Amino acid sequence: MIRCRYESYSVPKRLTEYRLQGQSHCAHVLLYSVILGERLQLNEAQRDTLCTVAVFHDSQRQDDSYDTGHGGRAAVYYRRYCETHELFVDDTAVALMKYHDRNDDFGIAGIEKYLPNTAEATFLYQIFKDADGLDRFRLGEQYFDPRYLRTDAARELTEFARALVAESETVLATD
Repeated sequence: MIRCRYESYSVPKRLTEYRLQGQSHCAHVLLYSVILGERLQLNEAQRDTLCTVAVFHDSQRQDDSYDTGHGGRAAVYYRRYCETHELFVDDTAVALMKYHDRNDDFGIAGIEKYLPNTAEATFLYQIFKDADGLDRFRLGEQYFDPRYLRTDAARELTEFARALVAESETVLATD
């Protein structure tokens, strides 16, 4: 089930130009989103929202730095992409994308301002921030702090995330 869901999404090729925030990172975040959705028994719509955010969240980065605002640019890009291809626009995904690069207080306040079902959206925001945060091992051990993880399900994935990043770096080094 996890593999089928993961493989049904594709990470934009444009991201290959960034080493730290590129295609590999987005693929990891997508995998963590799928696993967390499964472990937390989210419904199909919630899982699709997380996967959509994972695919698009870093698509409009300008560089590998902190790049505050890339989430907002990704949200605009996602909306345009859906409109151009006549696809459904998931407003919750838009909000999660827009605020994923901000601190929780700011992000949650933004979500509460624009979405009607704030409890669900806030929960999904926390799950997505965990999925993104689990991949901080790519930056080095010192950049991962499990105290920032918001869910027990994410904390349980810490060793898996560490191993996935290590394996990915080994594969990338041999390419």
